[in-house]
Amino acid sequence: MDESGGTQLFVVAAIDGERIKNSIGSTQVASQRLGGRPFQPTVDVVGRKVPVRPAQYTIIGTHVTKAPIQEIVGRAAGSFLSVEGTVEFTPEPDGLYVVKGELRKGGSSVWIEDLNTNQIVSKKVTN
Repeated sequence: MDESGGTQLFVVAAIDGERIKNSIGSTQVASQRLGGRPFQPTVDVVGRKVPVRPAQYTIIGTHVTKAPIQEIVGRAAGSFLSVEGTVEFTPEPDGLYVVKGELRKGGSSVWIEDLNTNQIVSKKVTN
């Protein structure tokens, strides 16, 4: 949990404009369905295989909270941050990738990174 009262998630939300199941929606469902700690979301990580071809990936970095009031208060206080954009990316056969980023008041960024080498493999989306 961070100063927003939430958890930071970085995900692929769409491939070539087609929305896909991701950890943001999955975490929101799990947080409502499962008990857990008050106000702390139950993170549900969604992974997937993607086609080995150039594609447009919509990537998002955002805070996720368990209680909607936390998001409202966080947005009003300026501590609930998010960034979203589309990057072109061509995965390698048998490659492993993760969406990473930083959520900061001075500017937030999100990108795709090679899980084995920790090298950034897409452009950074920054706001």
